[in-house]
Amino acid sequence: MIGRLKQRSLKVFEESRFLKSGLKELRPMAKRAIFWLVVCELALVSQVYPTKYLVDGLVSRKVPGFISSYLDVTLNTYLFGLAFAVLAVYLLGVYLHKRRSIAQNDFETKLSMLIWAEAHSKELQLSTDWHLTHGTGEKESIIGKNTNKVSNLIESALWMATPICLRILVTSSVMFFFGWWYGLLAVGTLVIYVTILALSEPYIRPMREEYHHQKRELEQFGSELTQNWRSIRCFGLEEWFSQRNYDKLMAFWRRERIRHAEWRRFIDIPDFMLAGSRFCIYIVAILQGLSNPNAVGSIVLAILLMERVYSNYYRLGDFMRQLHEGMEALHELTDVFLTVPTVRQAPSPIWPENIRGRVEFRNVCFSYENGTQAVEEVNLTVEPNQIIAFIGRTGSGKTTLLSLLQREHDPTKGQILIDGVDLALLDFQRYRQEVMSVVQQHSILFDETVARNISITTKFEADHSTVVEAARQAYAEEFVLRMPQGYETMIGENGIRLSGGQRQRLAIARALIRKPKILILDEPTSSLDPDSQKQVQAAIDQLIARRECTIFVIAHRFSTILNADKVVVMENGRIVEVGTHEELTRLNGMYQHFRNLEMGGALV
Repeated sequence: MIGRLKQRSLKVFEESRFLKSGLKELRPMAKRAIFWLVVCELALVSQVYPTKYLVDGLVSRKVPGFISSYLDVTLNTYLFGLAFAVLAVYLLGVYLHKRRSIAQNDFETKLSMLIWAEAHSKELQLSTDWHLTHGTGEKESIIGKNTNKVSNLIESALWMATPICLRILVTSSVMFFFGWWYGLLAVGTLVIYVTILALSEPYIRPMREEYHHQKRELEQFGSELTQNWRSIRCFGLEEWFSQRNYDKLMAFWRRERIRHAEWRRFIDIPDFMLAGSRFCIYIVAILQGLSNPNAVGSIVLAILLMERVYSNYYRLGDFMRQLHEGMEALHELTDVFLTVPTVRQAPSPIWPENIRGRVEFRNVCFSYENGTQAVEEVNLTVEPNQIIAFIGRTGSGKTTLLSLLQREHDPTKGQILIDGVDLALLDFQRYRQEVMSVVQQHSILFDETVARNISITTKFEADHSTVVEAARQAYAEEFVLRMPQGYETMIGENGIRLSGGQRQRLAIARALIRKPKILILDEPTSSLDPDSQKQVQAAIDQLIARRECTIFVIAHRFSTILNADKVVVMENGRIVEVGTHEELTRLNGMYQHFRNLEMGGALV
């Protein structure tokens, strides 16, 4: 699994945008951080070594021969000198840890930000079908939580696992200087401990996977509660949803009690082994002390070093469990990173010198992944600056057809031509940035100022006069000027401080500021009250009158489409009628049927 993840991770780095560019900076930063890490760990092992000489001096009441041969010092001077030496060693350790901390923080912060940038960049690049099959809570878990886990895994591997392994290996090697029995015990403990962890993993993995699966379900439900709080309150369902959430949480807790008890059986095995190793080291120390009373300092130092090793074994066990969790998160995250969008840029994109806005649907068919036929054999030609209105029952294919024009999906059969060029061959980025604008039925606004919400769809900071002109064209200026700070007023999350009509007019201004060649209005007035509908309709009428772009309108009310050049009636994914309002009225077909329903008080 580790080898496969390594290959996938390398592929992610090769294909990524931000990670690949940041790799040049990360390499020297990583080398610098690892250098200080190794120096710190060597200093840490050496810090306890003066303890041996202190104990030997106190027991023997003599200055060691290698000291007395060079310096004529008393025992007291020697012992107090050891104390000052220990102080110097620990002060040096403080400095080294400072250098390590700075280098480590530089590296891990940079890496974490790059992973976050790459994760959200990939999320935005994925096609509509991926977003439709993954709920918000699931995306938050896959992108947000897994990104955190992977960042923590990398940081832990470098700054926790690496020093732990260095301490265990270096200390285990040093133990041979105190006697082969110490060294053999240290190495044997290491081999047995790692073997137990490896043998336990196949039994622990299913429990861990079950835990994370159930935890993700809880997170998704919690995310739904957070997003749908308004609907829950509107229907007075706070208590019902609270109880449902409580029941889910308690069911998870009951299962976790059983699972954790079973998990502990495997975790306790290496702990028992370490307890046995501790017993052995004390037995060896007792035997050595009885046979050689002058080895007290060596015995104390050996026990101190092994105690440090034992504490690091516990930390190593924690890291191994974190490693497997992080690997699962990395696996899910690389799945997202390596997902190929179904809609993507053509290998050699085309861009005409001047796009006028002529659109042709040629034998267009589209089916969703589940096999549902949404659009079937659509043929339609729209000339530049024409106004085309679509009507039909819910599910008739109107929105799906225009989502194909936005290139949210590609047709499963047929072509969509823009000025005679296949849409699939056009430069995908420029098409959406320079040609297309959309006003949706439920427009999403940003928690920004009014001005920023209008100009946010442009790649540049639009000047104030351009923002004001777009607001006037959308009939938005009259309410904007009544706001506390005018165009600099913050409108809250998704425009929560605005009415539905005000949000729609801002959305229209946001679309118009780009001066699009093709504009899609997806039932922009269907969810509005009569007064708001009238104001938004006035803005739409002005758009139609100016004839500055090709406009596609998905109509909910006939007042929206009376001035359209063509009206397209759809049923079951097919076009069943096409013509002007007058022509379709004389035809007395489905169009007239829908009109009679509206005149009778039933809106389609």
